[in-house]
Amino acid sequence: MLSACVLAIGCNNKGDATGVTTGTANTPPSTAVAPAGSKPAPGASKGNVTVEGKVPADADKACQVKFTGKQSSDDGKPEYSITNGSSVTILSAAIKAWAYDASGKQTGIGGVIQTDITVKPGQTWIVDNGGMWFKTPVKATDTLEAECHGVGFEGGGEWSDRSLSPEQRPKGGKK
Repeated sequence: MLSACVLAIGCNNKGDATGVTTGTANTPPSTAVAPAGSKPAPGASKGNVTVEGKVPADADKACQVKFTGKQSSDDGKPEYSITNGSSVTILSAAIKAWAYDASGKQTGIGGVIQTDITVKPGQTWIVDNGGMWFKTPVKATDTLEAECHGVGFEGGGEWSDRSLSPEQRPKGGKK
């Protein structure tokens, strides 16, 4: 599944021989990313999906976000990873996140826009510093879920899906 975002922060990253990249958040980015669904022609929208420039056919699978269960050493915010499931390098990602209590009730909403990243096809990038922003504090017992609702690709293409970033969302995503 893909992720989405609300707050803008920037990251620098460094890779290692395992293909896992770690990053640190330090710079405010611009908020350029749009909606998702089936792939419209470049520069066009189809329903909730918008494509600008050249994007891969598998753009809707490009940004897979998971929370690691750890917290950032700098600010205690939830740490997460981005895995590139597409055939083109990701340079930015718009991510939205939701927190749920044990009963499945949504207790929080947050997000991030990652810029200045390089996540090659098949690579995982761990965001371990300056993690996900939430409007309300996240409790250790909360379940966190995220969707990437926008991706910027190497070569300048952008893909987005508005349907992946609602304010209210059931646990587990669209039903």
